[in-house]
Amino acid sequence: MNSHELRDFVYQQIARIGKAVSSPKRLELLDLLSQGEKTVELMALRSDMSVKLTSAHLKELRHAKLVETRKDGKYVVYSLANEDITALWLRLRALAENQYKEFSNTLNEQGRVVDDTSTLSFDQVFKKAKRGEIVLIDVRPRDEFAAGHFPFAQSIPLEDLKKRLSELPKNKEIITYCRGSHCLQANEAVKILKKRGFKAARLKEGVTDLYAQGLSLEKSTSR
Repeated sequence: MNSHELRDFVYQQIARIGKAVSSPKRLELLDLLSQGEKTVELMALRSDMSVKLTSAHLKELRHAKLVETRKDGKYVVYSLANEDITALWLRLRALAENQYKEFSNTLNEQGRVVDDTSTLSFDQVFKKAKRGEIVLIDVRPRDEFAAGHFPFAQSIPLEDLKKRLSELPKNKEIITYCRGSHCLQANEAVKILKKRGFKAARLKEGVTDLYAQGLSLEKSTSR
């Protein structure tokens, strides 16, 4: 292989990743998998795609070696190939926020819809939750909570929140969080809580943001 062939080979290999992440839906699938492994059927449901189209996108991601599979009975379960893929997703998201004002402005506008805890660090939030000064709830689906969640958080998926309001105290602030700063489930939870008379705010960051800071998630069954 001469120098020109080597140069072309290098760029071709890097371009494989660029091609794989060039689809918004494939990025969404990577975001979903950054919350934990999932079956094709579950990802299809959560991304509002057909199983056939979801499988096609996953095939492209697997071809680029960004995801891997295992068999669980009759189901095929997908996961990220390694932690570097989560880092790639976070870097791409951060780059888009920095490069495109319409993107960052939209996220900021959504954040202003509800109160947030942007002045508090992760450490401060966790200390308050540990001391029982606030209630920290994870509004993602139960399987994502089990795969990894914030310390001292409890699982109340957004779809179950209205049915479980009686479990929450009215004399403490409720802090919600979800997948990341772009995830709107935490916003929706705050709206529901405030409408029912709770003092509530969202944690601007989510699970992937905790990973980006090198902090550890807890893994357990939902409670």
